Amino acid sequence: MKSIRFLREAELDTSHAAVCLRAVVDGQRMVFWVSVDFLDQHYHTPSDWPDVVFDRNRRDIEDFVTRGVQNGTLVGRSVAI
Repeated sequence: MKSIRFLREAELDTSHAAVCLRAVVDGQRMVFWVSVDFLDQHYHTPSDWPDVVFDRNRRDIEDFVTRGVQNGTLVGRSVAI
């Protein structure tokens, strides 16, 4: 089982139309992008900015990312620490 620790900062990444989520996975710093489309499909609130929707549903989204990393269906991009 992989060790995953989410870092508190998350930011709207307009170049990827996503919210950028950072985590440390087995000691390696990783970045995951949660697409605005995903947020719209699962947490539809058209009047809010995507980062507001993300923050409101952060725990659920972190659980989704954790499950994906644990079962190998989700891979983050490795970044320098």
